[in-house]
Amino acid sequence: MEEIDKNLDMPINDATALDNGQSEHNAPFFDEYGNRLSTSGKILLSLPENASGHITIPEGIEHVTADAFKRCGLITEITIPTSLKTLHHSNFRKQNSLLRFHVSPDNVFLHTDAGGKALFNQDYTFLFKVACDVEEIQFPFGITAIGNHAFQGCAKLRTIAIPDTVNMLGASAFADCTSLSDITIGTGVKKLPGWLFKHCTSLQHIAMPDSLRRIGTGTFAQCTSLAQITLPSDLQAINDEAFIDCSNLRHIFIPRWVKAVGTAAFEGCSSLSAIDVDDDNAKLSSEGGLLYNKYQSQLLRCPENASFEALPELLSSFADAAFSGCKKITKIAIPQYITSLPKYCFAFCENLETVELNQNLTHIGQSAFEGCKRLENITLPQSVKTIGDYAFAYCASIEELTLPENLTDIGSDESKENMRSGCTFYGCKSLKHIEIPNRIANLGEYCFGNCESLETVSLPYMIDYIYSDLFAGCHALKELVLANPYTKFDDGALPDNTSVVYK
Repeated sequence: MEEIDKNLDMPINDATALDNGQSEHNAPFFDEYGNRLSTSGKILLSLPENASGHITIPEGIEHVTADAFKRCGLITEITIPTSLKTLHHSNFRKQNSLLRFHVSPDNVFLHTDAGGKALFNQDYTFLFKVACDVEEIQFPFGITAIGNHAFQGCAKLRTIAIPDTVNMLGASAFADCTSLSDITIGTGVKKLPGWLFKHCTSLQHIAMPDSLRRIGTGTFAQCTSLAQITLPSDLQAINDEAFIDCSNLRHIFIPRWVKAVGTAAFEGCSSLSAIDVDDDNAKLSSEGGLLYNKYQSQLLRCPENASFEALPELLSSFADAAFSGCKKITKIAIPQYITSLPKYCFAFCENLETVELNQNLTHIGQSAFEGCKRLENITLPQSVKTIGDYAFAYCASIEELTLPENLTDIGSDESKENMRSGCTFYGCKSLKHIEIPNRIANLGEYCFGNCESLETVSLPYMIDYIYSDLFAGCHALKELVLANPYTKFDDGALPDNTSVVYK
């Protein structure tokens, strides 16, 4: 799959001076109002923690750093002095209480509209932020850019028409505009940046220009009223999580020039029944509403509300989370050329009961079956050598599971964030007996955590230490069979009534 650019934040506006001023941060000081300033006193590094209400940037300040307002989420008004030249494009992240801007009439770098409801740069081409209570806005003639978080949290905004002169939209610019229902994007926009319309829960209609080439990471995340959308014919890429949790989206058609669809682009789209692809697309295809690469050797995504009878026989791989959350799957047979189940492959398929694995499978990935609470029938072939972290976590209906003799690793953490991770069978509430194969040398923390019906466990010689949390919540554990008589235990590693037997 073609690499997808995840860094769609817009460039910092007039940030050269900020970069040049970084050396002044070596000896910051606090002024009489508790503001943290650079050595020269020209850069505002941060406001007093939890500053709220009407705040005033002191005269003499020329630049404001990105994190200056970070811990001050309840600012309602900002007074900007004559001296201020630049603001960072991310100053207004989570500033969802702003009601008004006051800019010194002598400031030649920043301006507001007539009502003090919108903050612009000197020539009105860049919109930094609008007040959170605006219901509509008239864009100035010639505007070219809308900054990061510019409209974030504007809960009264209902419609927006972005002018054709705009060629840059900032990340999260319209996030959390919960009343926004209708959007028209002008012809100058080629990319929709990350999380642009995140949690716009009323969004129903969006008109996108033919000029659009890329939909960014999480652009339409949690747009729960979006039932249908027409993608531009010349679109080339759909990034990770682009439509994640769009729970009302029912169908999507991918145009011919789209080269890549990112991981979890349609995850959480619980009403999505079909993903169709233009027949002339050179990289992607669809069959029965399922999304594949062009020659159907890799399944990229099964819509969560889709139904199908069988997978192509020549299928050789699944993308990460390919079936995650699919609620209509009750039984599935893995084709013979599949050798690995990637992470989150069948995670939270809550109605999945039976899985038929092939004899060529070697790896079951991280969280592959996590949350498959009705899964009962699964036999692991002898070919399986590794089972990932959380692979069977919360599979509450599995009573018996025979592990392959050639298994060499249980609970490998594919993210490499935790060397002792390995909650492989965590929350398997019906599991009663399990025998760990001889080649296993380590079991991670909480591997059997909350397996509340677990009665007997057999561990091989290579496991010589049992951590305190390995059997946490296993109150029914009666017998632990050990091959190594020198195995050591953490204090409280076993329930009080557990007998240790050496074989």
